[in-house]
Amino acid sequence: MAHLLKGSLDGAAAQLAAVLKLPPDQRIRTVTGYLDEVSGMLGARRFVGSLLAAGLMEQISEFCSSAATTGKDA
Repeated sequence: MAHLLKGSLDGAAAQLAAVLKLPPDQRIRTVTGYLDEVSGMLGARRFVGSLLAAGLMEQISEFCSSAATTGKDA
């Protein structure tokens, strides 16, 4: 979030990379909640048109979808 507040998509992507690799059983609500906030920040006007921002939003969406599906089984 701090990287996005500074306008650094590259920094945000670097920090998110490790989180987005978490296996489904570790995708807890706290993590997905933060990622929802990050996704909202990525949708800000300053990042419109950025392929990196769009890609991160897609990865976050897939991550959270997988977490929601697995959470029903737990």
